[in-house]
Amino acid sequence: MSGKAQSGYSYEFCDASHSSEVLEALHEFHSSGLFTDVTLQSSSGQLFHCHKAVLSARSSYFKVMFTLDMRERLDDTISLPCINGEILGALVSYVYTSKISITQNNVQSLLEAADLLQFISLKKACESFLI
Repeated sequence: MSGKAQSGYSYEFCDASHSSEVLEALHEFHSSGLFTDVTLQSSSGQLFHCHKAVLSARSSYFKVMFTLDMRERLDDTISLPCINGEILGALVSYVYTSKISITQNNVQSLLEAADLLQFISLKKACESFLI
């Protein structure tokens, strides 16, 4: 009889592709507008349909907004008047893909938005780009 068949034997499986598959699925949901529950509005009025859970997972700004007793917790649309549409679009894409293009033209705006919205790793990447 094999040792595997004995009682008490267990095998802890960890799917190495799980996190990337979940991120890919969330990106697909976002791209198709599936299950979105909040809309972000840029300074220029552009709208970005998102998932509160995904935003909250990457940003303590959104986590606090959506969990504490703040007015925005119940709002379907969150206005971000100090972030233009191009930057907000790049940030939303970053949240769902983990990728963003930092350039000399956008680094300052990205840094300010990442600081405001508390995207810590992106803020550090922008600071490193500037050094």
